[in-house]
Amino acid sequence: MLKRTTAVLCFLAAFLGLSSCAFFGRYTEVKSDEYACRLYGCRILRRIEVVADERTVAVLRVGDARADLQNCNFELVDLNFDGHDDFRFISSQQSEDTKYRCWLWNPATKTLSTDSTLNSLLSPAINFETKTISAPYRTYTTEPAVGTEPETYISEVGVLTYQWRQGRLTPIKKECRTYYSETEIYCVATWDINTEGELEPTIERWLTPEQYRRAGYQPFD
Repeated sequence: MLKRTTAVLCFLAAFLGLSSCAFFGRYTEVKSDEYACRLYGCRILRRIEVVADERTVAVLRVGDARADLQNCNFELVDLNFDGHDDFRFISSQQSEDTKYRCWLWNPATKTLSTDSTLNSLLSPAINFETKTISAPYRTYTTEPAVGTEPETYISEVGVLTYQWRQGRLTPIKKECRTYYSETEIYCVATWDINTEGELEPTIERWLTPEQYRRAGYQPFD
């Protein structure tokens, strides 16, 4: 009987705790000069209500991100370098990879928008002096074995640098190291954006494994 009573009391306590968040509208408010973000949720960030000029201009449902409200590092930051605060929070974090959900504020229309490229970046680094955003990347592609020829692969690691152009986050530079297993050769390259708006290699160094090691480059994981 005592165990059952204790279980009921625990259930009621948990229910009331959830109810206080869900029904009594508890939130944490983060203010910029132009709007305020109200963060709703108990332990998990559930939604963001954006208020400007004393009216709600957006309600963002973000429960699928499963962001820990205490550790999601919600912050106001000028992500597109237009002089106005945007905002973001950490949606997932694994090892050294951090992924953000980002929203861009339009002060003229008092609306919010997203950029798919910006939201796809892992551990982005913002450079306010050059007005660029850089992020590391890794790719790994394989070619299946054919006949007596073994399977081969191409592994690449690098950093992509982006700039806002005509309202879109555009890659303007790539610095990468690529390994080709078929020839057992490395390529260390720099790619820059050309007049047609496409990346093209401007510096390439082809190195044997020994040359690569002596040059002091980090081994691939």
